[in-house]
Amino acid sequence: QNTLHVSNTIGNSVQLSFVGQKIRIAYQAGPSLGTIAIRLDSVDFTLDQFAPETLESEWESPVLTLSSHAVTITHISGGSINLDSIAVLDISTPTPTVTP
Repeated sequence: QNTLHVSNTIGNSVQLSFVGQKIRIAYQAGPSLGTIAIRLDSVDFTLDQFAPETLESEWESPVLTLSSHAVTITHISGGSINLDSIAVLDISTPTPTVTP
């Protein structure tokens, strides 16, 4: 739906903040694609977008405390990187039940 964002330059980055407990990053993987660094609050993750064939894939963060968070996504190596979407996921907490 024309939502694919492409970086061809190492060092390009995007920053955003969100309130929630988890995020999902949808991206395109493929033979000529590079690597991104994800900094979520103060924790670093690396996501290699290389794959033998072009395909859609996803990365999900660990569960976070329900509060404000910051994420930075940076193109760190290789060919282009492709981001399709970023979603804040709702982690439902079950309603407690009273037991005798």
